[in-house]
Amino acid sequence: MSPLFIILQINDYIASFCGFGLTLTLLIMILTEKNGELRAQNYIHNGVHYLMVTGFLRGYPDRNLGTFLIWFYIVTLATSVYIIPVPFFVRYLIICKGAKNTIKPMIACYIVVFGLTVLIAWIITHAYPMETEHNNALANAISDTFWVKQYGVVPIFAANYVRSWGMITIYIWGAISFTASYCVVVYFTIEMQREMKAKMQIISFSSHHLQIQKVLILQAIGPFITAVIPISILSFMVLFNLEQDTLLLSVATLFVWVSGINACAALFIVRPYRRRILRKICPCRRNAAVHSTSNFLSHT
Repeated sequence: MSPLFIILQINDYIASFCGFGLTLTLLIMILTEKNGELRAQNYIHNGVHYLMVTGFLRGYPDRNLGTFLIWFYIVTLATSVYIIPVPFFVRYLIICKGAKNTIKPMIACYIVVFGLTVLIAWIITHAYPMETEHNNALANAISDTFWVKQYGVVPIFAANYVRSWGMITIYIWGAISFTASYCVVVYFTIEMQREMKAKMQIISFSSHHLQIQKVLILQAIGPFITAVIPISILSFMVLFNLEQDTLLLSVATLFVWVSGINACAALFIVRPYRRRILRKICPCRRNAAVHSTSNFLSHT
């Protein structure tokens, strides 16, 4: 096994562990948060999204699990990108339209996301049929001792001709749908920024909504940098038959961190979560706050 592949595997495992740990920590924070409004906001733009991009599927499944797990991972990753505009739309209704009840619009958005998920699942099922014998022409190639020594047993499901109509459909649909998803995000972000600038004189409004806005923007930028850009680079290289080992390694190394970057953004930007984490890491901060408060009260 080559040193570069060992480094890539170690990076995969570290990213998976961090992504799963950060996601679990965030969900615990959401469930134990006493502020009802903050909990509601986090359920809107964290609850579903983080469950879709956990890193527990970053391993190398054997033939029995490969068919389902690889298909499931691709579908959930695409779904996580489709979900990203939903919280921006909900926040847009609250900030720009003054909506009080956003349950129905949010449910409608998730119905659309579900439809897109079914569509991407149908496309992938045709590109990668669930029958593991669909591509026996490539079975001998991926069972070669070179691949077995480097990667272990590779499921037949993972093999397909790059320029088959099913694969090209995945590339085209992925590019169109992901671009549309981020165009919606950009539009709602611009509209909300304009509205918040007009209401900046209201301190309670600006501090609360600006913080949520920062989290939303970083949660959109995170998957864009760690998922959409690497997938675009990889698709471009595959379609045009370009070979660049360093670039491929960089793309693969970056891609695996998609599961942790969003949880990290929420944990360290949302002030109540950040303070709770810092109090756990540095108990002296809490003691200092208590002493300073008691000293202030004793002198008043």
